[in-house]
Amino acid sequence: MGRIARRRLWVGASVGTFLLSFASVTSAAAILLDFGPTTVSTADATVSPGHATGAVPNSEITWNKIQSATSAISNSNGSAATGVSVAVGEETAVNSNVLDFTSANLNTTGLTGSGQTTGVYSGTTVVKDGIFASGTGVTGATNLAAGARVDGLSAGTYTVFVAARNTNTGATGQIQRIYAAAAAPTNSFNFGSVSNFADESNTTSASFVQGDNYQVLNVSLTAGQSLYVITEGTSGDNRGFLNSVEIVPEPAAAGLVGLAAAGLLARRRRA
Repeated sequence: MGRIARRRLWVGASVGTFLLSFASVTSAAAILLDFGPTTVSTADATVSPGHATGAVPNSEITWNKIQSATSAISNSNGSAATGVSVAVGEETAVNSNVLDFTSANLNTTGLTGSGQTTGVYSGTTVVKDGIFASGTGVTGATNLAAGARVDGLSAGTYTVFVAARNTNTGATGQIQRIYAAAAAPTNSFNFGSVSNFADESNTTSASFVQGDNYQVLNVSLTAGQSLYVITEGTSGDNRGFLNSVEIVPEPAAAGLVGLAAAGLLARRRRA
C-alpha cells in the first residue's frame, strides 16, 4: 500500500471514529420526571412538552415517579441513569427564597387533576397531576415555593421542559414563575438571585404551548454541580406547583467540536 493510500485510510478511520463519537453523543437519553401521585400509562406516556416538540423521541417513555427523595433514576430509554438522584424541597418561609431539601412539607397526593380533564390534562398524562407547596389561599404565610434538585448529571448543557399548574381547578391565569439553576449540591438553596427564569401563564389545555402550559429553560452544568428547578406562584395562586420536568442533554456543541477536529485532521494530512 502506497504512502498516499495509507494516509487516506488513516484519515478515514479518524473521521469515522469522530463520527461514531458524534453519533453516541447525539443519542444521549433524556431524564423524565413525573411528580404526580398517578402513574402515567403507556398510552399517555408521550403526552408531554418534550415529546410534543420532538426533543424527546416518542420511543422513549420511561418516566420516573418522584414524590420524595429518589436515588433509583432511569433514562428515558429505560437504561439506568447511574449516579443520578432527585430530591424535593419547599421554601422555608414565605418570601425567604430558600428551599429546604431536608424536611420538605410538600403535598404529594392532593394534586390529582380534578379540575383539568381535557386536552393535555386528560387520562394519566404527566402534566395532569403533581406535587405542591402546602397551604391554601393567595396571600397567607403558607404560599411557598416548591422545587427539585437533580444530582449526578454529567457536565454539559441541558434543555429543561417544566410544566407547573394547579390542575385541581379550572381557573386560568395561574402564573407560575419557573427558575432553573446550576449550583453546588446543598440542602438549603437560595434562589433569590437566580436570573434564569420564565413565566407560565396557564390558560390553555387543548395542546402544548410554550409560555402557557409549559416553559423551557437552558442550563449549563460543570462537573459536580446540581440542577435546581423551582416554581412559585405570582398570580392566581401563590403556591409553587410541579407537575413534570424533562431534562434533555444538548449534544450539538460536543458533536460540532468532534467534526471540526476531524476536518482539521483531514486538512493536515492532505497538506
